[in-house]
Amino acid sequence: MAENNELAPEIRSIIANAEKRKGTEERIEVEPRSLEDSFQKTRSSGNFPIISEFKPTSPTKDSVEHKDPVEAAQSMVGAGASAISVLTENKHFGGSPENLKRIREAVDVPVLSKDFIIKKDQLNTVEADTVL
Repeated sequence: MAENNELAPEIRSIIANAEKRKGTEERIEVEPRSLEDSFQKTRSSGNFPIISEFKPTSPTKDSVEHKDPVEAAQSMVGAGASAISVLTENKHFGGSPENLKRIREAVDVPVLSKDFIIKKDQLNTVEADTVL
């Protein structure tokens, strides 16, 4: 693996932010939705499984999307998404665990938390079916 000083400044900043983020010992429990079952359901209807992504912004964009996370996710599922990946990293991608929670409550497909996880206890902070 590359030394930290060999990484691009944006990547160093993302990692530093992830290292500062608190986790919790108390685990959030959810009734899991099976990604495999969702993919199989999509295939059985003659379609190809797709994981759509809700990402308000990124370090390579100059602006933030101001779409309602729930409306965006429902639109993705309506268009055939088998799962929704939700960015939860705030500083660089404009995401939040709250967006993930709202999206998961609004759709019936698996919801993935997409973030930079540095410590195990950071996994306990989101209500996701899996973590990407």
